[in-house]
Amino acid sequence: MSDGSLVAPDGGRLFCIPIIPAFAQASSDVLRAFREHASRAVELPAGAVPRGVWANEAEALNSMPEGPERDARWHLHNLLVDACRLIWAHALDHVRALEHDLMMSPPPVWSPLTLCRATLEGAAFVAYLCDPAVSLGQRIARAASLRVKEAQNQSGGAAVLGPEEQAAAVRDIAEADQLVTSAGAVQQVNRRGRCGGRGVRASRPWHLCGD
Repeated sequence: MSDGSLVAPDGGRLFCIPIIPAFAQASSDVLRAFREHASRAVELPAGAVPRGVWANEAEALNSMPEGPERDARWHLHNLLVDACRLIWAHALDHVRALEHDLMMSPPPVWSPLTLCRATLEGAAFVAYLCDPAVSLGQRIARAASLRVKEAQNQSGGAAVLGPEEQAAAVRDIAEADQLVTSAGAVQQVNRRGRCGGRGVRASRPWHLCGD
């Protein structure tokens, strides 16, 4: 799998031993095969009716009485669907880049690690958002937490950009808070008075930290 005859230009020991082209090609081919298999696995056959987490929860949301809470929960539901689609496209792009990265000469050292990490982190996040064992209320609570956190992140970045960006970030935080409040989200505070996450009103609160 490696070429042990390679030596550093100065005659010293190489930091690593690059893989041989044949192994790099085989690895790239395997990645391509699994990427294409994964792409086909999520394609909906012609005439098939969508089922699964998103379809089931869409039915549950449609069964709610019309009003601001239903609209807000639909907004958060769509946020998760769009986020998962984006992460899926993001992961496929990184795997496709890794297929070509492995074929570089000389073979790369660190870039395959970063490409793999981005893909794995995205997969772990989607698993958290799409866990079929999670109830609709808990998933909406996770979406509420995600929406507020993104607004807070935008605020942090706007601090170094200028007054217009800061004002826009303040408006976005207000919109995020209004959205999650309309959806029935409540902020959880622990015994130390710190925010412990967000939950959605129901027979019991949903905790997002450590659930």
